[in-house]
Amino acid sequence: MAAPPNCQFPTGLNAPQYPLSREEFRRALSTGHGRVKLHVERFGAREFRDEILEAATVCKVYDPGCEGSREDWLADLCFAAGVQETVLAQSPSEDPSDRNQRAALLLQFAKRGVPGAREALYACWGQGHYSNFYATKEIVELDGDAGVLFVAREIGSLIQQDADLSISTVEFWEYDESRTEGAARALLANAADSDALIRTYLDEVELEEARVESWRGGRNDARRTIGEVLEAIRSNTEQYGAGWVRTWATRASRAELEVVLAELFSLTHPRAIEACLRCLGGSGLPPLLPLVFELTRHEDAEVRYWAARVLSKHSLPGVRAWGLESLARGDSYVALEILKRSAQVDDADAIVAAVRRDEDRNDQHGVCGGVLDILENCTEICDPRLALQVYEHTPCTNCREKSVEWLLEQRLCPPWVLGECASDADEGIRELAARARSPQSPPPAVS
Repeated sequence: MAAPPNCQFPTGLNAPQYPLSREEFRRALSTGHGRVKLHVERFGAREFRDEILEAATVCKVYDPGCEGSREDWLADLCFAAGVQETVLAQSPSEDPSDRNQRAALLLQFAKRGVPGAREALYACWGQGHYSNFYATKEIVELDGDAGVLFVAREIGSLIQQDADLSISTVEFWEYDESRTEGAARALLANAADSDALIRTYLDEVELEEARVESWRGGRNDARRTIGEVLEAIRSNTEQYGAGWVRTWATRASRAELEVVLAELFSLTHPRAIEACLRCLGGSGLPPLLPLVFELTRHEDAEVRYWAARVLSKHSLPGVRAWGLESLARGDSYVALEILKRSAQVDDADAIVAAVRRDEDRNDQHGVCGGVLDILENCTEICDPRLALQVYEHTPCTNCREKSVEWLLEQRLCPPWVLGECASDADEGIRELAARARSPQSPPPAVS
């Protein structure tokens, strides 16, 4: 499929000009665009040594839990800039994202033979948040059996110092995945007879497993009554509180949803209104009232968004008109959510204009996610500018990957984008580019 007639990409969505400016390089380091590596390949990394060192020290990834740490990509840049020794000399950060990135990066250094990298990786190990322990995965990947024994001893030592220490039972799942189920447990059991710290760790693991099993056995899976749902909504005072009501709504009857909808009229606390809207938004096709439309103008941002989420389940002309009105007054995040299933071809220009390079990455992520939802649900809108806006502006590599997938599926991916993708920080995007460039793949239709 060819690009729409006379399709002109907005400023900033054509191929970047090299060499990159300092601001362009910094931003691409944060987002992970392949243009960073292309610049380094052509002009070297000396000028941007400080920027690369900062990126290796302070995690720039938008959501490391979903996107990972880009450690292989970042390690290449560190070697190009010659900062690996400086990174090694630094102390582990107390920030979870920074420390997790450091562990992943040190593993790359160790695999590439950097002297002192293994020692620095072991020094990075420590107790993290939510029963996690920093650098466990990396140490086990690097040293196998010896890494498992080290981690178990360290956790056993912590347990002896703090009997209330919270642990999980997932530290060695990846070790088992590369071998057989229970391999780590068998290794530790063999060592436990002669190692008190490992025995302490295994005993605590067994206690934790018993606690989890007891919780599962005592869990009440009975479906909540409509009265319990309404009480949870009325009494909610916390953002994202009463989260279970959204799950309840997935199996609610139309009559039950009508009761929840009617409750909106009596609510005044923003968090109670939010909980009510989240409940309605969890259903397949929630009922509507004029009040839901009005709540998209509420002073509270979460109320506006969840009201938009309720409207987004509908493709009615009135929903589209309301979404366009929200777009016109500049509430892009809410507007694009409303338009998820009701946008039409004529709305493309307004949607393109709504995606701006805002300073707030959360807002930008939400707006770009809304554009992707429109491309998925409103298939008659086949305009590459929308996907290119997401590719350029989203802070999230997962959303960038989805935009590239759409461009390739529609055969609307510009060659310069494909060239950048081959050097992207995200492995999935690099794989997309490799498949698209293979002899069996049709060439992109956009020149």
